[in-house]
Amino acid sequence: MKRTLPDPPYATLEQGSLVSTAAPAPEQARTRTRGFVIAWVFALLFYFLEYAVRSSPSVMIPQLSRTFHTTALGVTSILVFYYYTYSTVSLIAGATQFLGMLGGSVGQ
Repeated sequence: MKRTLPDPPYATLEQGSLVSTAAPAPEQARTRTRGFVIAWVFALLFYFLEYAVRSSPSVMIPQLSRTFHTTALGVTSILVFYYYTYSTVSLIAGATQFLGMLGGSVGQ
């Protein structure tokens, strides 16, 4: 019985085209891991910043009502208009970005 060696660590896709299926080099793995860590740090930073921005108006309602000479309900109305405007503009910006990815041009 003749023994054969296992196939080398690559696979053929097309004629003459080789793709390596070997594990990435340790340096590539470290670079990739570092990129994921940096992305997570930025995501956490912006998450906590957004949390602080959303919760800060509730703490400032007495000062805002004195400044704008209105009641707490009036300050809440002002804040609601801010969030409605913010959500509308973010939807428009997202749609613009999506259309740009599809190859459309806006404003030209």
